[in-house]
Amino acid sequence: MNVDFDMVLGFAKTLEGRDLYTQARQRLFRVGVIGDMLEYTPASTREARTDGRKTIEQVLARYRVTQSLKPCDYQDATFNASYLLTIVALMVGSEDRSE
Repeated sequence: MNVDFDMVLGFAKTLEGRDLYTQARQRLFRVGVIGDMLEYTPASTREARTDGRKTIEQVLARYRVTQSLKPCDYQDATFNASYLLTIVALMVGSEDRSE
């Protein structure tokens, strides 16, 4: 699946208000969409973190090449990779089920 920025933001909007869990460490968080940013709020700290368009697009460009859902493969781009990759994995998984 060719995942792009607009697809991720659109899908993230459908996840607002839901409890989500990171894939590897099963950390509870919520996601929100604010303009062209994703806001992640981990339950453990309740302190919001954000990724903007440039960072999200950088991660997605690498994902399209590697198909990796491992946060460690993106740490040079963002410390929030585990949250963004959870959203990507959920989105890709929902597409697989609809085909």
